[in-house]
Amino acid sequence: MQLSLRITSVTLGAFGGFVFGGKRIDKKSGKTYVCKANYNLCTRPPRTGEVWSVKGSETAHDEFKTFMILESCSIISIESICSEDLLKWHLKKHHAFRGFGLGDKKIDKLVTDVGTNKLIELLNDGNWLHLSDVINERIAQRLSEKWIYLKNEFETIQFLMENNIPLSVSKKLLRICCINTVERLKNNPYALVSFCDIIPNIWSLVEDIATNLGFNIEDERRLIGMIEINLYTRLNRGHTARSQEAKKPRSQEAKKPRSQEAKKPRSQEAKKL
Repeated sequence: MQLSLRITSVTLGAFGGFVFGGKRIDKKSGKTYVCKANYNLCTRPPRTGEVWSVKGSETAHDEFKTFMILESCSIISIESICSEDLLKWHLKKHHAFRGFGLGDKKIDKLVTDVGTNKLIELLNDGNWLHLSDVINERIAQRLSEKWIYLKNEFETIQFLMENNIPLSVSKKLLRICCINTVERLKNNPYALVSFCDIIPNIWSLVEDIATNLGFNIEDERRLIGMIEINLYTRLNRGHTARSQEAKKPRSQEAKKPRSQEAKKPRSQEAKKL
């Protein structure tokens, strides 16, 4: 069974993971689907006001609820499936849009007067001034900031998933770089080597991203990244300094074609680190 649900409640599971309830977006039925997901299935904790795609098997049901054990689940971009009612619900229920005066009546007026597609376009562009004709300027600016943050978070998670980067880095990454994260990573994927303590094979993952983006093996960003990960590795082993001479073999190796690096025995790599 595969469904798209708008999330209405979220709790922690008794033995880890999450239990969340939701209603189908394609039906007006009031039936709630109660989903149990292991921790490793969720890209991050679901939140009330979001839409998630879930796939799993039904374990029980009654008149008002269907209980499911999930095989997979992931967040869906609200703008990719948005209708007027769904956008209003998202703005009313998501915690990010609470606490700065954006009440239900203002949301109804904003979506109705501006229009669903136009409102999403303006929010994606950060163009809050056009919204100040309908709602208070301060509220419009805060709404725009919150929308951009959530959009950036979603795009970052998608980028990490597409490139097989473990999502354990997402929270720290977004704390360090909360604006245009994907654009910055595409400009310099080697910035991810700073997470080598969390992801031991980060270099090979970053190399794959760089190759797909067309980075040359002698690109300065790649050479700097190789030196950085070498230093991070030494630091994690308790060393606090390394001579300039010791770094030369590694920097020379960086200029070899990636295919040659891949063929090098792992034992030789370990010796150099």
